[in-house]
Amino acid sequence: TCLNGVFKYTGATSCSCASGYNASGSNCVPVNPVCSGGTESVVTIDGINYKLHKFLTTGTSTLNCTVPGTVSVLVVAGGGAAGESRHARPGGGGGGGGVVYQSSYSVSASSYTVVVGAGGNPPNSVTNGGNSKFGTLEAIGGGYGGAKFYNANSGGSGGGAGGIKNQSGASGTSGQGYSGGRNQTVSGDENAHCYFPSAGGGGAGAAGGNSNDNLVGVGGQGVLNQITGSDVYYGGGGSGGYADPIMTCSNLSDPSASLGGGGNRASKNGQPNTGGGGSGYGYGGSGGSGIVIVRYAQ
Repeated sequence: TCLNGVFKYTGATSCSCASGYNASGSNCVPVNPVCSGGTESVVTIDGINYKLHKFLTTGTSTLNCTVPGTVSVLVVAGGGAAGESRHARPGGGGGGGGVVYQSSYSVSASSYTVVVGAGGNPPNSVTNGGNSKFGTLEAIGGGYGGAKFYNANSGGSGGGAGGIKNQSGASGTSGQGYSGGRNQTVSGDENAHCYFPSAGGGGAGAAGGNSNDNLVGVGGQGVLNQITGSDVYYGGGGSGGYADPIMTCSNLSDPSASLGGGGNRASKNGQPNTGGGGSGYGYGGSGGSGIVIVRYAQ
């Protein structure tokens, strides 16, 4: 007999496999699905050819499947915007978009709605990143960074604290991302701060770095995924920033962009299709858009 696609010998001369599987000798093997939609390509990984469907454009589109089977799915939400920079107080780094990965997802002969979340916008009307969806899977957009007149917001990963004494970072979504960093400045005197450093946004793989009088918080690292056959980090948090010089601080330097698309001073916007959070430098960077990738063996 065959149960849920697993062959069990009972002396019978033939076997009927569960839906989504074909009989092959004494085994039931998954049926390779046939689908169309998005940007299609074929990659070879460990000698096996895989079909990829990449959905790169923000908004709603469709994956149409005519033959059922099992696929791998990566869903990455848009990264959050950095907080608004006002009154010499830089905004905190935006949180990375939430990341959801499922290596075995059953599709039927049907159409599936695909949503790719946009990155959050700065600087005056800062927003979280948009959610991304495929079927029952949903990744939550990254939270925006904190600022002088408002706190960081939660999301897939939480936004980092602005350049404000004792401001806290926001929380992430369990299983999708981490919290943003906290501002740990000690002095309440604006003239005692080294450019008013802000904290880093949380990433899908690690929390955002804290800031203090002499330290800019780094963005939390994203998570590594190899669905495309290459090592790619998704959902990195945006780094914190600092304001225009009011005093010289030789020990204050720019952190590098986090793994996963979070911006730094040189590239303050989160990278498109990575879900990276925006950096708090200048007037604040926007979050990077998300992505949805579907893969299956041919």
